[in-house]
Amino acid sequence: PTTPASIKRMSPPPAPLRLSTSVRPTFLFLCLVLSHNFSPAPSFAMSSPGRPPLVYSIAGSDPSGGAGLQADLLAIHDFGCHPCTIPTCLTAQSSVGVAEVHTPPPAFLSQQLRWLAKDMPPDGVKIGMVGSVGVVASVVEFLGERRTPGGVVLDPVMISTSGHKLIEDETLEKIVEDLMGRCDLVTPNAMECAALLRFRDETADNHLETPEDVEAAARIILDMGARAVLIKGGHFATSSAFSQDYLLAAADEEDVEKGSDARPRLCDARRGLWIRGPRYDTEHTHGTGCTLSSAIASGLARGIVARNGPEGEKQTGAERAIGLADATVLGKAYVAAGIEKARGLGQGPGPVAHTSFPHTSRHFPTIVQDPSSNTPPPSFLRLRRRGRPDSSSSSSSSAPALGPLLPIL
Repeated sequence: PTTPASIKRMSPPPAPLRLSTSVRPTFLFLCLVLSHNFSPAPSFAMSSPGRPPLVYSIAGSDPSGGAGLQADLLAIHDFGCHPCTIPTCLTAQSSVGVAEVHTPPPAFLSQQLRWLAKDMPPDGVKIGMVGSVGVVASVVEFLGERRTPGGVVLDPVMISTSGHKLIEDETLEKIVEDLMGRCDLVTPNAMECAALLRFRDETADNHLETPEDVEAAARIILDMGARAVLIKGGHFATSSAFSQDYLLAAADEEDVEKGSDARPRLCDARRGLWIRGPRYDTEHTHGTGCTLSSAIASGLARGIVARNGPEGEKQTGAERAIGLADATVLGKAYVAAGIEKARGLGQGPGPVAHTSFPHTSRHFPTIVQDPSSNTPPPSFLRLRRRGRPDSSSSSSSSAPALGPLLPIL
């Protein structure tokens, strides 16, 4: 859509393909709320007239219910998708920590995937902990047999929150060489990112202390085969007041980023996006990585099904436009709401809460150009009705005029 001339004259045009100010994705939020009949807590599951998208969670089991398959199941359901859970390992753990990990035979994992896919092929896939070379090989074989339309999201679980190493070096090598290249998005935290960088170059400095460090690490991970990477900022302080994630997609990546069409977007992961949310002063964050990756996989599945579903099931409106950046923003909003409501259940850190599809604007993150700035994002410009001065401002002539649509908005 063209910009009204009265608004164009307010300032010189921004540099091409650059974010000139912070952008809050409120429009997406507004479209989604309006599409759900003004429900105070809209359920995304009700937006599809046909079957819900099928999202696989290929991950480990957490008997405490805070992470792994258990967290994925809740998040996928909250996004209106049907979860199919395929366990890669069983754990003996509680809120205090992990005592032991048992990995079933890889052949049985392959049998689960093949048998399920014959009847219920996935619209999206989230991959969590893959604890052995054989398990990675089974997952790679499965992904090689079919193209998952909604995309594959890999949460590379390598190190526990307490710093305990969960996979061996040969497993990490198999993940990097064979699995990452088959995934549409990889979501490492700071410790997992450092492990990936050490695999690439053992002599390199792997500390992520500045935004430039994070951006450079993202480019290296793309060079390792990933189509897109989201480096999660909960464990490093690019800003003391915010939790900031960095999303970067390969320059030629179009499948999951293009949304409803292939035109360039203002918020385009191929140019790199800093996604800023509040930093909560709490220890109750168990399962945030699992929850975020499964929420993103579900958002991508919703978008692809809305665009490409069978005739009669195709959707219109905001749901059709969900691409990689949109699904990431929705996932971060969902996790922010969960951290805000998280409570301790045992002697250790409590799990992130699972609430509902994001429906409160305060949980939505902000897209920022300068991740090192702690300045709050600017408010929306004041608008005045065409031909009517803004009586509340002494400089009414500087307020942009919006035409006949103002009363409707």
